[in-house]
Amino acid sequence: MNYNLLYAILFSLTSFGFFKLHKWWLKARNESRDSKSFTFAGALKHWIIIIGLAIAALINFFKAIE
Repeated sequence: MNYNLLYAILFSLTSFGFFKLHKWWLKARNESRDSKSFTFAGALKHWIIIIGLAIAALINFFKAIE
């Protein structure tokens, strides 16, 4: 059975959920006025994860329609 479409949907939902958590984390971080260098490093790490999940979703989606 081909689960690539299911994986694409799950990766998409995970990417969107992680994006929303990232925005919530960044808002709380900016309100508390913590160190900006840690905020930048954390934001960069989160964006790498979000983009990686989105790429995985696209790869699985194209495998599913192949």
